[in-house]
Amino acid sequence: MGNLGSDVYRTVRGLLRSPGFTALAVMALALGIGANTVIFAVVNAVLLRPYPYHDPDRLVRVNGTDPSRNESDLRVSLPDFVDLREQAAGAFSGLAAVEQVSFSLIRDQEPVRVPGARASADLFTVLGVSAAQGRLFRPGEDRPGAEPTVVLSHGLWQRAFGADPGVVGSTVRLDGESRTIVGVLQPNAEFPDRAELWVPLTLNPQQVPRDQRTLVLLGRLAPGVSLEQANRQAADVAGRLAKTYADTNQRFSLRAITLLESRVGRFRELMAILFTVVGFVLLLACANVANLLLQRAVVREREMVLRIVLGAGRSRLVRLMLLETASLAVLGAALGLAVARWLTTVVVQSIPFPLPPWVRFDVSPSVLAFALSTALLVAILLGLLPATRYARQAGAGTLAQEGVRSGISGERKALRTALVVTQVAVAFILLIGATLTVRSFQRLQRVDPGFDPRGRLWIELPPLPAARYADAERRADFYQRAIERMAALPGVRGAAAISHAPLRGSVLTGFEVEGKARAADERPPMTGLRIVEGSYLRTLGVPVLHGRDLGLSDTASTPPVAVISEHMARAGWPHQNPLGKRFKLEAAGDQTWWTVVGVTRDVLYTLERPAGNDVYLSYRQWPNLPLHLVVDAEGEPLAVAGAVRGALRGVDTDLGVEQVETLHHVVESTIWYQRLSARLLTIFAIFALVLAVVGIYGSMSYSVSQRTHELGVRMALGAQVADALRLVVRDGVRVTAIGIGIGLFGATILTGALHRFLYQIHALDLASFLGVAVVLLAIAVVASYLPARRVARIDPLLALRNE
Repeated sequence: MGNLGSDVYRTVRGLLRSPGFTALAVMALALGIGANTVIFAVVNAVLLRPYPYHDPDRLVRVNGTDPSRNESDLRVSLPDFVDLREQAAGAFSGLAAVEQVSFSLIRDQEPVRVPGARASADLFTVLGVSAAQGRLFRPGEDRPGAEPTVVLSHGLWQRAFGADPGVVGSTVRLDGESRTIVGVLQPNAEFPDRAELWVPLTLNPQQVPRDQRTLVLLGRLAPGVSLEQANRQAADVAGRLAKTYADTNQRFSLRAITLLESRVGRFRELMAILFTVVGFVLLLACANVANLLLQRAVVREREMVLRIVLGAGRSRLVRLMLLETASLAVLGAALGLAVARWLTTVVVQSIPFPLPPWVRFDVSPSVLAFALSTALLVAILLGLLPATRYARQAGAGTLAQEGVRSGISGERKALRTALVVTQVAVAFILLIGATLTVRSFQRLQRVDPGFDPRGRLWIELPPLPAARYADAERRADFYQRAIERMAALPGVRGAAAISHAPLRGSVLTGFEVEGKARAADERPPMTGLRIVEGSYLRTLGVPVLHGRDLGLSDTASTPPVAVISEHMARAGWPHQNPLGKRFKLEAAGDQTWWTVVGVTRDVLYTLERPAGNDVYLSYRQWPNLPLHLVVDAEGEPLAVAGAVRGALRGVDTDLGVEQVETLHHVVESTIWYQRLSARLLTIFAIFALVLAVVGIYGSMSYSVSQRTHELGVRMALGAQVADALRLVVRDGVRVTAIGIGIGLFGATILTGALHRFLYQIHALDLASFLGVAVVLLAIAVVASYLPARRVARIDPLLALRNE
């Protein structure tokens, strides 16, 4: 123990006496460990941390599917849910239906929008969760005519009700309706993730169309039933429903997936790519530190010679090296946690929606254990590199005889070259990935969505309460009055309403062109259906190219008319004037013929896909979807947000607003996934570039210093300074070129995995590959030239005398 304490003291003192070496090594390890720690924190929060439900591995989500359209995550209608629960009872011990909605909660005479859900009474039984206060839903509370009840989330109970146990049994107004609070859910057990209150979903399948698919189904597999068996039973039920209800279910099927897969399926591939990338960053950091240790080993050889002469054994030398690298790794892990915290902030700020309560990107004990384990592994690997060499030579008794010049051995030179090649190859791979991702994101940002989001305000409204807006005329009157009040506000040029925000989808439905024959087995073309009130296209700045816009004169008592997009005009009536032509919609559910009165510019469904078919209908002629509002402001749109809220309160004092945001933010929020990928890959590539620059420069500088004798001899024999510089730079470029060649192979593999995340840029984009290669070669030239120039300026005789 005394020797160990002495070795620890000497190790710390040695590191303090070499501040440059220590700082570079700790910085390199901090970048590598920090990058790995933040990705592990994300994976731990999303994939590894257990869900707050009983036996979550047995929970499944049952999705609707349409193989003909390659759709696999559709929602399910209430009649289909009831049939599935009855006919597949052997597959599930419980099956619940959930409809995610929001409610206007009246507190202190002010309506507040609260995200929530309508759920069948067995939802909490399926989840296996309990009440923190009161009780949860009882069987039968989802039947028609049951007492109106509500369950609060633990967070809402604390925030809005002051954690008062006395609220259980009291009443609260939701959407103007009084409901009895029967209980408070246990903490962090919400489903859906951001729901804060739940009311019973009325199970009345006779009054809901079978093609009105709005429900998320959550099931618990019965004991002994596998996921494959449950899927077979669900497919059998879907097949029977397709035969019985061919008009609505012919192409509709059912498929169960695990709850984990339903939540993180689309992110798993990106997480795998990012974990690979940060693994490369850590490899680059280790190569950097290994290079530094090799250089330090030459400086310390005289010390090691003396230790061996004085009787130090093989184990003592190994322990000294491991203590040194362990100290560096622990310091690197500590600084790496700070790097991870900063990167966590970047991740959270890149996600434009609130995260579920159970998703916390914090430094939990498991994350801390990962960082320390990574540091320990790095310490062992790096410590064994010089330790095994010293121990081997000590055992052979050769170290004391070789002297200081053993540091210029061919073996050490080859190892140092291999480390530089590794650094260049890894940096090339990461820089290629980041370059492609950033260029893809930049192109995505430059895509013209078909409208101008500047100066527009988007107001998300909840569905109007059925108790007060039972008929379509009342709902249309509400939207019209809301539009008129907002349009009259100072600083507002216009206002309108639409069913779906731009770039946030639409109702997809088939359409049939009048007079156009179609084979019996041929699928109808699809179009996106958007319902508008007021002069929406003008408010959004979308020009009507032919014909006219929809207006308040298009009512239920006038002929049904529609405005279509350019793309739909070309698809439905190629080389013809579509004005006056007619078509039918599958979603209309009847034989209504809609007459085309206008053709407008294409507006994208999503920035990643080209424009598709679009049709706009008047709300007064098709009042089947809730609407939201868009305001065209003269200046900064958020400046009129308060006045807009006040105008809506003037129309309905009990109706709250879901969300008010700029339309520019709506556009940006649709590409958050790509933004997060680009940011993380760019940051990791910058880490790699910094490590590569430091590593290449340090290695070249040390290599040149070891060649001082050689360069002195060359110049003493008549070589010019330019010749010496050319020799050193050529060697540096040669090593870098070898690294680029190896990195080219690795980059090809990485870009093959990245191609799904790229937009309008090829995974093997020649400009990106050439640009990164040129940058690394330029770094190699500078890293070789600067130390060579410094050595070349030394008097050759002085260089020879010093050697």
